[in-house]
Formats: sequence, structure tokens, C-alpha cells
Amino acid sequence: MSDASTNPPLLTLSSEKVLLYVDAGLDPKTRKASIGMVALKANGDVLYAYGSPIPFVGKAIMAEAWAIRKAIQLAVKYGWKNIHILSDSLTMVQMLNGSRGPSWEVNTLCEDIWALQQHLSDVSFKYLSRRFNTCSHRLAKFSFALLSEVS
Repeated sequence: MSDASTNPPLLTLSSEKVLLYVDAGLDPKTRKASIGMVALKANGDVLYAYGSPIPFVGKAIMAEAWAIRKAIQLAVKYGWKNIHILSDSLTMVQMLNGSRGPSWEVNTLCEDIWALQQHLSDVSFKYLSRRFNTCSHRLAKFSFALLSEVS
């Protein structure tokens, strides 16, 4: 049996599948929050990278939900119909997959994500340890210093 903290999830990839690695950063001391997303083709080529400060949302789970919502918005915008969302927020992945009810703090964001999902053919939400999500994690941390989004 594989442990998600030591092994990345096994994914079935077709040439149309896009991997969206997402993460968020939250710094209560400076009251800053940010998100990062990296889109890869199934063969590993980078399609797109995105980072942005977001309003300070107070809790990490809310920032993670913002990151996932933005990733799906970008998938809709760029026509990536078949996607895997890879997040290091196990709680968000469980909520979006329906194995855990959404908390009141992120319920509206979950509803937004599910509504956006209807514009795509195939969407899956997978937990990925931060150990395997370093690029989007670093992009989110870098985005603390930004005044506006970068892509």
C-alpha cells in the first residue's frame, strides 16, 4: 500500500489530460494571502503558470479553495476539458469529491467550483503531498510580494 506523503498519486493520463497543481499561502502576521497554479500537459510540458495575491481570507482552507476555483476558471478559459486538480489540501479534496461535507467556511466556494466543473468533460480532485507540489507552493509564496496577478 502506498502512502500519499511518500508517493505521488497514480494517475491515468491520456494525451488530452491536463494536470493542474494548485496551492495557496497565508501569512496571518502580515495579513497576506496568495495562490499559485501550474498547468502541465500529460507529457510534463508546462502549459501555464499563474500566481496572484488574494484578499486575506483568514484561514488556509479558504485560500486553498480560492486556488482550486481559480484553476478551474483558467481551465474553462483555456479550453482544458479533461483535468486533474492536484492539491496538498486533503480536506478540500475530500469535500470536493463528496467524501466529506463542505464546511460552512468554504461552502460557497465549493458550490462555485462544482458549477464551473459543469463546463468541463472530466475533472478529478486528487490529494498530493506538498513534497510533490513544490512548484505551485513556491509560486504561491512568491505571490505574497505581488501587487497583481502574473501568468
